[in-house]
Amino acid sequence: MQDSEIVEVIQGDENVIETILSFISRADRGIDAFVDQSRPAANMNNEQIRASIIAAHSRGVKLRCITEITSNNIESCKQLLEIVDELRHLDGIAG
Repeated sequence: MQDSEIVEVIQGDENVIETILSFISRADRGIDAFVDQSRPAANMNNEQIRASIIAAHSRGVKLRCITEITSNNIESCKQLLEIVDELRHLDGIAG
């Protein structure tokens, strides 16, 4: 018997944040994130998500992120770089 895949659409800011926090808190080895240029600022400006990322890193979860680094998000990317293991740039990522 094969596992079936489930696709779920999460709507509403609170539901999205709760889903992100739950995902980060359950990670035990690593998180690989592929996000558009708006996510670094959104994550760094949300204290709950930022604290959750820091807690995951503290318990040994390897955190890697690929995003488009722009002049608009460079400061957020610098903050993110302080709490993740790898941050990489890729032009034109759409989230």
